[in-house]
Amino acid sequence: MLACKKCLPLLAWQLTATYCNFCKSTHFYPELLCLCLSESPCILEKPESINVLPGSKVQFSVLFSGTPPLTTKWFKSSKEILSSADWSVIKDNTSSTLELFFAKTTDSGDYVCQIQNDVGSLITYLCFGFPEPPEFLLKLPANKFLKQGESLRLECKVSGTVPLKITWFKNDTKVTDGGNYRTSFVDSVAVLELVSTSFEDDGVYTCEAQNDAGSVSCTGVAVLSPGTPPAWCCPRTGTLATHTNAHRGKQGTKNKPLK
Repeated sequence: MLACKKCLPLLAWQLTATYCNFCKSTHFYPELLCLCLSESPCILEKPESINVLPGSKVQFSVLFSGTPPLTTKWFKSSKEILSSADWSVIKDNTSSTLELFFAKTTDSGDYVCQIQNDVGSLITYLCFGFPEPPEFLLKLPANKFLKQGESLRLECKVSGTVPLKITWFKNDTKVTDGGNYRTSFVDSVAVLELVSTSFEDDGVYTCEAQNDAGSVSCTGVAVLSPGTPPAWCCPRTGTLATHTNAHRGKQGTKNKPLK
């Protein structure tokens, strides 16, 4: 059996009978026949599910093969979609395109494309919706108190349609990963870490989350205080008072008038 792109032929030999008037007998000659079989529909390229912004133009295309004639129909919620003021349906023997001119929230949902010929039929599914804007499920603490030299960890949790872009700022200046800063965004949790802090790290920190649907931000303040000073820098009050009193006592004995 041989195959081509447009049909599935079967090559077979057939004996053709021919009567010969000269020898008064019948002769059989082999004849090669091609029996073509119809091909059922096959999807070569199917549309993918997407998220779009309200008011956007939406277009889905499907490429297919099969023995013509092929009929294509588009459905939403089991109702066939026909060309109208809102929709355009374009069809030919190898492709079909469904186009929505102005996407509304009521248009989101599941869609079906059905392709059919005399041999059989098949369907492909897709859906489109609208992206969910980012939202903070856990915000930064309003104030974060720490001592100079300690590490600082700020984190918040964000929801929303991916991809989500996370950006950190310190006093309105963008923070880049590297050096004393470590940033990460794993399992919807955005983290900013400072390996070691100094008084220069005191200030307002902002986390901004952004996707195609919008952006949102939250802020927190890092307040640094001096670290514990060395023991010799600040003697205890009791010791200082004892030495002072002893010194005063000696002075008093030295200056006491003689009787």
